Amino acid sequence: HARISEAQAVGLRIEEIFPEIANTRICQAIRMALVHGLSSILSQSLHGALLPLFPLKGQPHAEVGGQLQQTVTISPPNSPGKERHCLIQVIDLTDVVKREHLLRAQAHHVQSLADEYHTNELYLRAILDHALDAIVTTNEQGCIEIFNPAAEKIFGYEAWEVKGQKVRLLMP
Repeated sequence: HARISEAQAVGLRIEEIFPEIANTRICQAIRMALVHGLSSILSQSLHGALLPLFPLKGQPHAEVGGQLQQTVTISPPNSPGKERHCLIQVIDLTDVVKREHLLRAQAHHVQSLADEYHTNELYLRAILDHALDAIVTTNEQGCIEIFNPAAEKIFGYEAWEVKGQKVRLLMP
């Protein structure tokens, strides 16, 4: 929402509607469309704030109070005649940007959990590898899952030989 009515905007140049965009990249792109017939796509991430547009009251992101995240496409339509016009298309990316921020935060959280898991796995592996006592674990079916180096020495089997085997293999 530009905070200006359609009736007020009709017939005005864009710089009159949005004085704050005078001499910006968006005005340069409009001139290129009008003078040379060239199209442009401008993104907020590359060109900063483009048009000062705000969400309408009652929209989900209206309570934030900030400007809409946007991409602007400027195209000169093929029209016969001497007077040139250009089409300015604004795409509201506010929800997309919010979802991207949320996904990045979730990815960071998942990465920190994975790092913590890896650290815990290394810690557990160090304990198992350096324990003086045999450590043997089994699953619910009684199959060996963990067989540490001390167990190899005590029972005379290497871990690869007993993993997946029934624990009764170790009992005489």
